[in-house]
Amino acid sequence: MPSADGLRDLSSTRTIGGLLGASFLLIVIPVYVSQIGISLASPFTVRVVLAGAPALVFVLQLVEGRLSSSPYSSGSALLYGACAIWATVARQRAIATPAPARAPVFSAAG
Repeated sequence: MPSADGLRDLSSTRTIGGLLGASFLLIVIPVYVSQIGISLASPFTVRVVLAGAPALVFVLQLVEGRLSSSPYSSGSALLYGACAIWATVARQRAIATPAPARAPVFSAAG
């Protein structure tokens, strides 16, 4: 159970101001910037970047040094990223391919 002094310290104006400042800098600004980037980028670019996110997080955790490399973790992250990028590219190609021309259909009622 926290002590009364610890709770009083958390409710001080200085602590609350620091938490509000940190949350604004570390949460609000990055989310706002990413939303602007998403609105300016093509859907294809957004999907490819999001598909590579798990592999990027794994690599950054390895660079930090607290995570030891596991072949299963790295293989899973890379396989997921590769499959997601492949699916995105295949979908983009399917959208870009023009549909075959069809003969006009006339109704008997017209």
